[in-house]
Amino acid sequence: MLTLIIGSVIFIFALYSGFKIKNFYLERKKYYGDLSDFIVYYENEIKSYKLRLSDIIEDFTTFREGVFSSDLKNFLQKTKSGDGADFCFSKKLLCVSDKETVSNFFKNIGKCNLEGELNNIRNFRNRFSERTITVQNKSEKDAALYMKLSILTGLAVMIIVL
Repeated sequence: MLTLIIGSVIFIFALYSGFKIKNFYLERKKYYGDLSDFIVYYENEIKSYKLRLSDIIEDFTTFREGVFSSDLKNFLQKTKSGDGADFCFSKKLLCVSDKETVSNFFKNIGKCNLEGELNNIRNFRNRFSERTITVQNKSEKDAALYMKLSILTGLAVMIIVL
C-alpha cells in the first residue's frame, strides 16, 4: 500500500513538472507572438498617426495580458522616470541571441526621423519574423515533448516502485 502511495506521489510530481515545463514553452511562444504583434502595431501606428511611443504602448497594452505586456509597461515606466531604456525584456523567455536584439531595438526607438524609424522597424521585423516562427514552432514541439516525457518518466518510476 505504501509503495502505491509513493509511486502515485512520484507520478503526480512528474506530471506537475511536465505541466510547468509545458507552460514555460507555451509562454515563450506567446511572448514571441506578442512581440511580433507589437512590431506590426507600432509600425502601423507610426505610419498612420505618428503617435508618441508612450501612447502606442498604452494603447497596445490596454486589453492585453501576459509577460510581454507587463514588460512593455515596465519599459514605459522606466523611460518616463528617467532611468533610461536599459531594460532587457523577459530574460527567461527570450533566447540568448534575441535578448540583445530586442534590447537594442527598444533602446533605439524614437531616435531618428520618421523615415529612419520606419526603416529600423522594417529591418527588425524582417530579421525577427523568421526567428519568431522558428521559436514558436520549436516551443510548441518542446512543450509536447516534455509533457509526454514527464508522463512516461512518472509511469516508469511508478512501475519500478511497485
